[in-house]
Amino acid sequence: QKRVPSGPALAHLGGASLSSSPPMQVSFSAPHRQPMSNLAFLSARPHAYKDYTESRSYRLFSKLHARGRLHCMPTLLAGSLRSASRSALMGAVLHFWPHVTSVLALALLMCIWQHHDTVLMVVLFGAFVGLAATLRRWRRAVWQPVGMSKVQTFREYQRLYSECSMVFFGDNGQGDLLCGEVLAGAAQHLKPVQRMRREPLLSSGCQTAEAPEAVFIHEVFDRRLQLSCLPQEFSAADQDDERRRFNIFFYRTYLGAAVSAYQSGLIPLEAVSRVGHSAVEDLVRMRVRALRDVRRAWSEHFETC
Repeated sequence: QKRVPSGPALAHLGGASLSSSPPMQVSFSAPHRQPMSNLAFLSARPHAYKDYTESRSYRLFSKLHARGRLHCMPTLLAGSLRSASRSALMGAVLHFWPHVTSVLALALLMCIWQHHDTVLMVVLFGAFVGLAATLRRWRRAVWQPVGMSKVQTFREYQRLYSECSMVFFGDNGQGDLLCGEVLAGAAQHLKPVQRMRREPLLSSGCQTAEAPEAVFIHEVFDRRLQLSCLPQEFSAADQDDERRRFNIFFYRTYLGAAVSAYQSGLIPLEAVSRVGHSAVEDLVRMRVRALRDVRRAWSEHFETC
């Protein structure tokens, strides 16, 4: 029996407003259930003192809802302080890695010049190469703690609304792709060490958590550098086939996401038309704002937006 989503679902397509909830009615008969959808945002930012970061997000949500850009008031699910701090620390090390490399290389040359020890030179050079290789691997896995934290947050939220169907949206720039692949069931490719990190998720009663109806990933990053649980030995075509098997779709435009959703049977054809009209209206609105700034070319303004 196909379920009708009556609670929060992580679903939204390109600013296209979905049907709002019907007005409250009083009746002795069973109410007529209509398809509805709500929004929930998985944030990588941890909970701050006095809801500082959450308040800023909800103020933005209120403006978008008042303008009709959001059909409902979303729910914001904060991230984990531990995972966010780990990713931030690793990201800072990688960001300043060229400077660290220069300092280490200078220290290595000074040691060689002072001691003239061949064994020490070989040991230091091997340690330098090993550290460089380790940091190169970290470049891809820097957002893994955030991705796995989002998996746990998603499943805890899903347990509260187990009667609802979920659709996951994200991008491939940080840990959203890894989160979507794990939620969709493609995590059998995870290494044993990575699976051990997921044991707390499975032991918290989430074994029966169902996969999302579909996972849509906005391609904003080079696919060769994205964080994924699929083996690196897979070719690009094999990875695409494996993701399609789990209803994981990449898109570059909101209209492309709507087409994939239509082909998956999630939305009707008229919804694809609404998304297309909304995309055109956004481009026209951006064009009007660009005309006010005569000092900048339209192409530059488009890249900024």
